[in-house]
Parts: sequence; C-alpha cells; structure tokens
Amino acid sequence: MIYENNFKYWIFDLDNTIYDIKLGLFKKISERITNFIVSKYSLDIDEAKKIQKKYYLEYGLTLRGLILEKNLNPEEFLDYVHDVEHPELKKDKYLKSKIEKLQGKKIIFTNATSKHAEKILTILEIRELFDQIIDIKDLDYIPKPDKRSYQKLLECLNVDKEQLKKGIFLEDTVKNLIPAKELGMTTVWIKNSTNKNDFTKNFKSIDYSFNNINEFLDQIKMRGKNGSR
Repeated sequence: MIYENNFKYWIFDLDNTIYDIKLGLFKKISERITNFIVSKYSLDIDEAKKIQKKYYLEYGLTLRGLILEKNLNPEEFLDYVHDVEHPELKKDKYLKSKIEKLQGKKIIFTNATSKHAEKILTILEIRELFDQIIDIKDLDYIPKPDKRSYQKLLECLNVDKEQLKKGIFLEDTVKNLIPAKELGMTTVWIKNSTNKNDFTKNFKSIDYSFNNINEFLDQIKMRGKNGSR
C-alpha cells in the first residue's frame, strides 16, 4: 500500500510516464533523433539507427554519446528533436485532480529539456502543480541512470540523501530506478514493454509497478491522524 503521508518528494519522469506510452508521443521524438543523425552525419537510416541504439545503451542517452564521441553541440540536437507537435495530448482533468491532492514537493526529473517538459505539462494543464523541473541541462548533459545525475538531483532540490528517503520516483525505464533505489527512494515503474531486457535485468529495483500514472495515483491512500486508513 502506498500512503501519501510517507512522502515529501514526488519525483516524476516525463516522457512515457506523465502521459500514457500508448499515445506514441516519444516514438516521434525517437524518429527525429534518427533523422538528425542521418542529416548531420550523412548516413543512411539503418546506420543512424545503429548509432542511436549504441549510444543509448552505452551512455543512457543518444545525445550523451554524440557529445562524447562526436563533440556535438547539444543545443543543436535538442532544438531539433523536440520540435514536434502533440495533437494526441489533451488536458487531463482527472490527472490534475489527483496530482493536486498530493502533499509535498512535486518535481519533474527528465533527460529531456525543460522547454519540452513545459510544453507537455501545459497541454495537460498541470504545469502549475509542479514545483520544479530538473532537465538534462541541469544535469550537465549527464543523463539518468548515471549516478552523477542523481547527485545533481540532490543539489537541485537542496536536500541530502537522508531527506530523499522521503522521496518516491516514477519512471518507465527500469534501469533509471536503480540509483534512486540505492539512495533509499521508493521506486515505481510505469510499465513499458519496449525494452524487455531492461526489465529482466533490473526488476529488483522496482518497489511498485503500474500500467500508467493514473493507476498509480488511484492506489495512493491517506493515513488518518492515528495512523489508520
């Protein structure tokens, strides 16, 4: 059982977590990453996809690999890959009603940009519910699941490891839950079937799993003052 009063920090990944993966939004971003590599390095699509996958697996983010291996200017990449429209997204009154009831600090912790996060949250009409967005620029372009990005999370929140034990982290990529678990946070996997190897290898880092964010929010219970439900 997940009790709201156990947590002071509600930390959410963005893509495929704050909205349902079935909408296919991130697929469009992935396609733009491929197209960027094709155009930038004069490669065919198959070659570009190989580089994209290789860097993602080795560095946790394709961008990180391009920075380290090809000395890429990250702004050029980020401006291009996130320049997409999201007609599939609509305002979500139910999601808003659930998130606004959460007591404590609510944070977006993403490997994308704050600009992209702002756009998504604004469409869903939940932007004002979040106290902070911690993005890839705040992480010095060192993405989850690199442990250094979680140290940056601590710095951005101005908390120590002991305080973050009152944190709960929602994420669709299982390997990104590992450092959070090591820091003592409660971890929630929002199910993503696109990478079965990730789940098979890292499932022990999961405390709870749900099909989508609304299913998770529906399971949160409030304790009474005497500790009862």
